[in-house]
Amino acid sequence: MYLYLFPQHNQARKVIWKGIDGGGRRFLDYVPKAIIKSTNSTEMNIELINGSIIQLGGSNNYNALMGSNPVGIVYSEHSLHNPLSRQYLNPILVENGGWEIVQGTPRGKNHSYHLYQHALNEPSWFVRKWTVDDTKRHDGTPVVTKDMIDGERRMGVAEELIRQEYYCDFNVGVQGAYYTAELDLMYYQKRFCDFEVRPGLPTFTFWDIGVRDSTAIIWMQMSDGFVSVVDYHEETDKGVDHFARVLEEKRQKYGFKYTNHFGPHDLRQRDWGASARSTLAQARDWNIHFLITPQLSVVDGIQAVRSLFKDVRIHTRCKRLIDSLTEYRREYDEEHRVFKDNPLHTWASNGADSFRYMAIVWHNQFSRPDQSAPRKYQTSFDGIGHQIPQGANTSSISML
Repeated sequence: MYLYLFPQHNQARKVIWKGIDGGGRRFLDYVPKAIIKSTNSTEMNIELINGSIIQLGGSNNYNALMGSNPVGIVYSEHSLHNPLSRQYLNPILVENGGWEIVQGTPRGKNHSYHLYQHALNEPSWFVRKWTVDDTKRHDGTPVVTKDMIDGERRMGVAEELIRQEYYCDFNVGVQGAYYTAELDLMYYQKRFCDFEVRPGLPTFTFWDIGVRDSTAIIWMQMSDGFVSVVDYHEETDKGVDHFARVLEEKRQKYGFKYTNHFGPHDLRQRDWGASARSTLAQARDWNIHFLITPQLSVVDGIQAVRSLFKDVRIHTRCKRLIDSLTEYRREYDEEHRVFKDNPLHTWASNGADSFRYMAIVWHNQFSRPDQSAPRKYQTSFDGIGHQIPQGANTSSISML
């Protein structure tokens, strides 16, 4: 079994299964017909006469690939892949004595950059970085000339995008990213760091509950004058029972005193996994009593994140969350060559959404001018809601 993976499953069909090269030849025709036994367009795989299978797909649903037992994997545009996919699939390659090809264009200093840096110092890896100056046709002529690039500039293409796409520059931030400036300041001020987690301090969790993708959880304490993100967990295809155990394991390990668990504003309309019962009903069975994050538009929520960032520090164990915040970006309109107002849904959305919920709750619950006025939160107990005064001890209604 050989896997050829794109960031999204539908990209495999568009780019390879139905795609053609610059000379008009179908990519699938590069597999010699003499060695093909059969093809399956629905599954996007090719079975060869010796029994081997070439399987196309996307890493956005990497759990579906876990039983495929590949001996070779190609990651196309690796910087856009869910970084968890390689973590889960790589042990299969190790066991099978297999190989992998990781290729793509830089998107800032994300997981692909870190893998590239590792490979440079790993003798078992072959590493090659080719810019537009290095990439030639068979006859030695450039694939892209400097005149072509100058034409892009005249059309208004940003210099940062040219550096990224044509010169493989990792120092260019992710184009359209929401929080580049805030994260740069956080790194400069060393607020992505190791710090003491205080046992017994009130601890809040903020959840983005995935229906078809990951569930992401942030653990937060207020300590040393910071909104301290002390832990982060993200996982796919797990039920509420699993995450209840995760909460308990974290409590025992760090001495967390759970005060409130905040879920998405549409939590009442969501189902967790394949169960017919609502997420709230399932959570109550495990003594997790959610408060509902106030509903706010995504754009306003992003502004809430930006205004909170100056007060945030994040523990180094939450690297996955940092990667998500770094990658979280606007959708790009190819036709008009502008970024849209709405975010692009990728693997980074889960962590970024849970962080957005934390910012919304913070501004509603903890940073209001009138500290005596109660806030109304919908809870998992009833449809009425509860008045929660600022500073009140609410552990009795939300304790694990």
